[in-house]
Formats: sequence, structure tokens, C-alpha cells
Amino acid sequence: MIDLPRQRGSEPDAMRIHSNYAQGAPWSVRARFELYDFGRPSFNMDQEAIDAAYRIGNLALRDTVLDVGTSDGNLPDLMRLAYGHQGDIIGIDSSPNQFLDRRSYRSLLFTMHDWNMLGKSALGKTTEVDFRRIGMIAGTDAATPYLPEKDIELWQGFAQKLEGIDDQSIKAAFVMNVFYHLTSEDREKAIDELLRVLHPSGCALFGTSAADNKPRHREGERDVAEDLGIAPPPPMNAGWTTEKMIVELVQRFKHLYVLDYRGDMRIDRMYRAVAYLWSHRSLRNQYTPIPRVELFEGALDRQVASTIRRDINRKGVFLDYIHRTLAIGSQNELAIPEGSSWKQVA
Repeated sequence: MIDLPRQRGSEPDAMRIHSNYAQGAPWSVRARFELYDFGRPSFNMDQEAIDAAYRIGNLALRDTVLDVGTSDGNLPDLMRLAYGHQGDIIGIDSSPNQFLDRRSYRSLLFTMHDWNMLGKSALGKTTEVDFRRIGMIAGTDAATPYLPEKDIELWQGFAQKLEGIDDQSIKAAFVMNVFYHLTSEDREKAIDELLRVLHPSGCALFGTSAADNKPRHREGERDVAEDLGIAPPPPMNAGWTTEKMIVELVQRFKHLYVLDYRGDMRIDRMYRAVAYLWSHRSLRNQYTPIPRVELFEGALDRQVASTIRRDINRKGVFLDYIHRTLAIGSQNELAIPEGSSWKQVA
């Protein structure tokens, strides 16, 4: 087992995270990413990245894996549960809040107010809406989550300084939806560290979204801001869109492969609409100034919930566009399976 320090000193200035999007509670981070489960055609970024690590990156079941920006540990869970990975799995995240309650986001309690906002009464009862994790074994009851912790190491740490991880010890490193939280300078340091810890035959897998991802969600954020007379949240991925990711990675890896996904987020059921609203709620502290809860809820109802109700009533579905991208960086040329959607760009 790789020896990672359990205690950290004060965070160096150079390590400070660029954005506070990643500092939220586990449920708020999960609320934003659960929406992608509603995409058609179906595309789960973590699962696609893991598949690529095995099939393209030649990852073996006993190899050591690193997940940078692991959040609540979803990707390590998925590797252990669904893929039966037997090697060491290490997850690091800059925010210890992500580790506090790894089960909490599995089910969110929505009160009568949430349902009434969408014109559906919950008859005064609290309705539990369960969001299944991809990491569950197929057929497992979602109400009784199974989370084996054995051999999954979760540590507070920073992409820019992978302390305690030996040189050339990692066969596959996952950096999913992380780099847009870092400055350009810190991304350079993070890639330096990845190249240090990666095995000569290893690979790094990156995920992000394009500048045109979820345009209606962003339109809703702007509408809420205009309604309240405040500034909307900055685009979460502005620092590292698909386009910027490719430009930066081709300069650091001898070989780069990209998988580009485009689809539609289909909001056609009540629990999906409620999840969409929770995604908006998770961004409340990103408005400037931060609005009071009751004012924000009113604007959210007028500007976003009403639009969802209108589209579902008229068209049967509320649609938002999805554009996400995966990349594999390696110092060795990799074999792309015939018929694969992966494309070599360097």
C-alpha cells in the first residue's frame, strides 16, 4: 500500500483552489452531476473513463489507481464494485467535506414545497427521491446501499503536490472535472506531478465539458440573477473547457486521445425536474451577492420551474444540451479498438 500522510499542514498559497465550486457539501456536488444520468444517448463519464483505462490504457485488475479530485469517492467505488478492481485505489480531494458522509447524497428529501413548485402536490408528506449511484452492483436494492470501504484510500490532498505517492507507481490516474477549479499555473504543476507518479506505461484520463454545455441551465442562472438584480454564477468550467483541455494536454503528452459526447438532457418526469431545480439550488452561493434563500426560491420558481412546467405541458419534455469530453494522455502510443469513438489528436 502506498503510504500517504494522514495529516496535512497549512495549505500553501500556491495550492489554494481557484474556484469554490468544489468546496460544497457532497450533496451539492452530486446534485449537479446526477443530471447527466438523464442524458440521451446514455453517457456516464466515470464509467466511460474506467472502460477506456482497461481497454485502451491496458490497465490490469491488480494495478494501482489514483483518482484526483475524487469528491465522495464515486469513481473508486465503481471500480471496486462494478469492475472488481483488485489493486490499490487511492482517492484525493482538496476538500475534506467531500468525505464526511459518503452515503448522504444517495437519497435527498424533498418537501411539499419542491413538488408544489412544479405543480405536483405531495399531500403534505415528505417524499424521498433516491438517486442511484452507478457504483452499485446491478440488481442491488437502491434503498440498501452497499459501500465496501476495503482497500479504498481517501485522503485530503492537492493535485499540484501529490505527497506520499512514489515516482512511477500509478498505472492509471483519473482527473475528472477537476482542472477547471485550478489556475493555469496550478494545472501545470498538477500535470508535472501526474507525469512524476505515472508508470512509464501508464496513462492519465481527464474529463471536462465544452463551452456550450448545458446552455439552458446557464440561461436559467442568468434569468434568476436578472430577476434578483444580482450577478449570475460564473461558468463552472470556464477555466478549462474541452477546447482548452486539448490545447494544454497536447503540449504535455506525446499521445492524446479524445472522446467527444453530445446529447440531450431529458427532463420529462417529476423527479428529474426536482433534481434539475436542486442543481440550481446548489449554485446559490455562487451568485454575487449571495441572495437570501426565500428570495432565491421565488426567483427560481418564476424563472426556471415555470419554464420546465411550460415545456413539459406543451412538448412533453424539457431539453438541455450536453457536450462533454474525455481525454487520455500517455507517453506511449495506445491501440484504439476498431469501431471505437475515441480519436487520436496527437
